[in-house]
Amino acid sequence: MHGRRAGEKDSQSRGRSGTLGPNHQRALRSIKMQKQRVARAAVGGLFLVYVAVGLLVLPDYGVSWDEPAQRAIGSHAFDYAFGGDPTLLGFGDRTYGPVFELALIGLERLLGLTDDARAIYRLRHTAVFLVFCAGAIAFYHLARCRFRRRGLALLGCAFLVLHPRLFAHAFFNSKDIPFLVLFVISVVTLRRFLRRRTLESALLHALTSALLIDLRVPGAVIYVLTAGFMLLDTAVRRGPARGWARTGALLAVHTVALAGLVTAFWPYLWPNPAAHFLEAFARMSHYPMQATVFYLGEFIRPADVPWHYAPVWMAVTTPLVVLILLVVGTGAVVAELVRRPLETLRRRRDDLLFLAWFLTPLGAVIGLGSALYDGWRQLYFVYPAAVLLALRALRDLGLAARRLRRPRLRRAVLAALALGVAGSLVWIASILVRYHPHQQVYFNRLAGRDLAAVKSRFDLDYWGLSYRQALEYVVAHDRAPRIRVYVNNLPGVFNVIWLAEADRQRLLPAFTPEQADYFISNYRHHRGEYPYRDEVFSVRIDGARIMVVYRMKAEAPHE
Repeated sequence: MHGRRAGEKDSQSRGRSGTLGPNHQRALRSIKMQKQRVARAAVGGLFLVYVAVGLLVLPDYGVSWDEPAQRAIGSHAFDYAFGGDPTLLGFGDRTYGPVFELALIGLERLLGLTDDARAIYRLRHTAVFLVFCAGAIAFYHLARCRFRRRGLALLGCAFLVLHPRLFAHAFFNSKDIPFLVLFVISVVTLRRFLRRRTLESALLHALTSALLIDLRVPGAVIYVLTAGFMLLDTAVRRGPARGWARTGALLAVHTVALAGLVTAFWPYLWPNPAAHFLEAFARMSHYPMQATVFYLGEFIRPADVPWHYAPVWMAVTTPLVVLILLVVGTGAVVAELVRRPLETLRRRRDDLLFLAWFLTPLGAVIGLGSALYDGWRQLYFVYPAAVLLALRALRDLGLAARRLRRPRLRRAVLAALALGVAGSLVWIASILVRYHPHQQVYFNRLAGRDLAAVKSRFDLDYWGLSYRQALEYVVAHDRAPRIRVYVNNLPGVFNVIWLAEADRQRLLPAFTPEQADYFISNYRHHRGEYPYRDEVFSVRIDGARIMVVYRMKAEAPHE
């Protein structure tokens, strides 16, 4: 009796001071679940704030240079797929992947918007933005799976969505932004395929990869990563589930499904899948762009850009905090691979995948001598990988700081790291506000002290979105019944859609500056300022004109 009571007493004591009793465990689980619900709600709230802000500012953006051409791609593909119209087969841009444009055209026709240009482009901008939001969520999932920390994953999302150029492109770029998003999603399904190695995961990854390739042919790099990491994973890991026979069978299923799905979603491939895909690959590898690009103060044909064109553009247009952390993170992964190759291959596969995602496309562009133009937008899809490598660096720096033995030094280093990152995010956010709605002209200080200095070395608003503000100024300040306008390039024509119908009717095209009442230019393909004197309006960002309007003396009378 006495012994039993003593044992019960010891057990109760252990329940209080050692192993928790059932009631305490249930209470702790409840508290933990409540914290998780609050954290998930906070994450969801932050994403909703971003969506709300995006939808609020979305109406401020103009029509970019490529949007009408992209819409034409979708229209011809849609008419061929659903109406048998053979115009697509002779169309100049037939080799462009049409999958996203097909969806936009389908939505446009479902809503009956074929005759309302303003509504069409508002719809397009909304769709691109919402797709980018979906990509941010997929990126959050990817970062959370890798680092197991909500805060770090949210910080990565901030680096992604607050990149000034991507922030603007997320409204008007219907090829590079959806491509970025689909690449993120394809990496998510690739990780799932590598972990589970099931028929279901192979087919799901084939579907996302097919959509990626049907958007842009360079998406085929995802297949290179898939095959490479499946084989590598099999070589370094043990167990029957990782056997070569199973790997070969799954890759074969994935490959067949991928080929079939790529063909199914791309109407131009239907008559002759292999020949037409090779045609598209050859054209995209060396795109026959004839107009020059302005790079380091010189006009160069896209086919002749030097090997450093893409790396330099990436370096001068990426926020410095991400750039610095990217260099540190890349160095850390490479150093770890060199020191402990097998352990890194087995335990740090995600980091190697992110490194390959970042470096393989860049190396392919440089190695193939691909024609590039308009900055590095064709490589925007590697930026999420750059952010993931930057997060790896930030985590490592934080862990190193916490290992410092002197408490005061440890606290100082951690505080400096936190303040540096937070200050950089505040600075980036301030740029979004100050540049609005022209965040697409952002350069960091590596390019020059301000945009006025950068303007002598790089193109600024080559997308032409600022024509919208120029045209709105002209019709608002000139009440003449007819206004002759000379615009320097096509976006000046496209952005007329934002004007009221009565104002559109007042504008007449002038075919030379001398015939015009107003000369309008975004400086595309032009170095320096224009020789005209009567400047009546300009869009200035960080000390640089990105759009200018001159009042001219028309030599011909109005008709």
